[in-house]
Amino acid sequence: MDLEWAIHKDTLYLLQARPITSCIPLFEEMLSKPSHGDQKLLYADVIVATQGFSECMSPLGVAIWHQISACLKPSFRSKTNTKYAVYFYCNGRQYMNLSTVAKALGEERTKQIIGMGFESPMQDLLDDINWNEYIPKEETDNIKDARWKLITDAFGNLPNFARTYIFGVERSVKKYIMLSDTILANCEKMKAKTADIKFTDMLTSLGDELVKIRAHCGFIGLALLAKRNLDEMFQGEEEANDYLPHLQINLPGNPTIAMGNKMCSLAKLEEIQNCDNGEEFNQKFMGNVFSTDFTNLFNEYMDGFGSRCIKEIDISTPRPDEDYSSFFNQLKSIDIQENAADKATQKMQESYDKLLELARKRKKEKQFIKQTAILKSTLGYREHPKYLIVMIISALRKKALRLGCQWKEADRLNSETDVFNLTLDELERAESGHNLNLRELVQKNIAPINAVAHIREWPSLIDSRGKIFSAKRKELRGGEISCDAVSPGIMLGRANVMLSPYEKPLKKGEILVTRSAGAGWTPIFMNAAAVVLEIGGILQHGAIIAREYGLPCVTGCVEATKIIKDGELIEVNGTTGHVRILGA
Repeated sequence: MDLEWAIHKDTLYLLQARPITSCIPLFEEMLSKPSHGDQKLLYADVIVATQGFSECMSPLGVAIWHQISACLKPSFRSKTNTKYAVYFYCNGRQYMNLSTVAKALGEERTKQIIGMGFESPMQDLLDDINWNEYIPKEETDNIKDARWKLITDAFGNLPNFARTYIFGVERSVKKYIMLSDTILANCEKMKAKTADIKFTDMLTSLGDELVKIRAHCGFIGLALLAKRNLDEMFQGEEEANDYLPHLQINLPGNPTIAMGNKMCSLAKLEEIQNCDNGEEFNQKFMGNVFSTDFTNLFNEYMDGFGSRCIKEIDISTPRPDEDYSSFFNQLKSIDIQENAADKATQKMQESYDKLLELARKRKKEKQFIKQTAILKSTLGYREHPKYLIVMIISALRKKALRLGCQWKEADRLNSETDVFNLTLDELERAESGHNLNLRELVQKNIAPINAVAHIREWPSLIDSRGKIFSAKRKELRGGEISCDAVSPGIMLGRANVMLSPYEKPLKKGEILVTRSAGAGWTPIFMNAAAVVLEIGGILQHGAIIAREYGLPCVTGCVEATKIIKDGELIEVNGTTGHVRILGA
């Protein structure tokens, strides 16, 4: 409550009392109560920092995402889903308990872990925190379990990394591709209406296949080693700094870039260009008006990428393969005359040639060719496990919707999409024949999510008493803002501030300014001249897409969508990590 008071002649008067509407009403499951002597805990919001959106996920969606993530990252798996686990979820949100991590590994190691996935403002906040307030005093069984899982996260892939290092990357990549193809084939089989498999059995089966993938991802570590070797090779060579990141452009194995390239190819075809709107396109496609070649190409895209979209990790999110009209609008938004995808390969080749010339001068030509070959054949796959997760979630979505339809017809749900508002346990019990009141469960599950539906920007860092830690903007002289450099280059242009994709067109030469971005923003990136992101570390999807397209990009630009106005002239320096606001 916000209280206003006054003292007059030794009497205390209460003048006004009203609810504070700007605070985050922390969920009961996350609170620690001083009256109970509870330890104060520190939480980092995983979804905000890594996934490019801030809204709460559906109850079923967050549970499935958490369980599937545990197949690739052991620290996501805990004996019980409580606030004391390394990672936990509640009411559509997912958090990392930094207090548990700090007790398990120490304060400095916790900051290093945050440094790999979060933006620098978050790291700056952690430097200023009094950790004594948040680190538990006792070494509980939960802390011991957390320590082991975090160590497994970090070093569990060392055997495969060693094998790859000794025997080369080709065999390891081939094995990975074989396993991932198996997962994709199983997803297709299980999508079929005739597939006789229960939802949770389907989730377990596909999850078990994903666990096998983790044991063959060591070559990605070799890619990162090659990247480091290349950085060291040109140490002190300022000219190389602008070229090295461009070696990561258009790499094989990166499904996000493959998706963007196919979207460009489709967007240029006359079947797209000659339609005025999504409804017209949908009618023509369903009426088999288009050529066989176009139809085959379109269906090929949908088979491979029809599940990718904004908020794609949430099972409740509608997919492009369910609505061709909205996908058509995305294709029409792409600048077919000149876009980042078309220029990317040329930029990569030019940078390679420049670096090769520099390597020759340093008598390191052979080392450069070898390390670049490793980088090109492996680094693109860093994005691939996420792609597999999205494909698994899409297959599970088809199954869940079939169950939703059954329960709607049986008058147990108001809508088939209400199935996403059940928990995983409730869905399993309902499918197994338990006579649950599904409508009542849906209302109970969505009540806490609806209570925070008005919140558009969730804090990256919050504690268990509800204290929000806000990053401070680093303003330098002349209206220059300090950010994190994630993709080199300097670009001057008009800002286009967007809080969600496709809310308005991004015109040629404009600089995209947004809070964060996932794979679903790819068509927007193709039109951008540069990108400014508020949150997310250098490994977030938005940063990776920008590097793949060779776009100057910065992240960690605190409150960029508030201080930069639509149409303002700004300069983005992706090499040094600065944004200059030059005004109208």
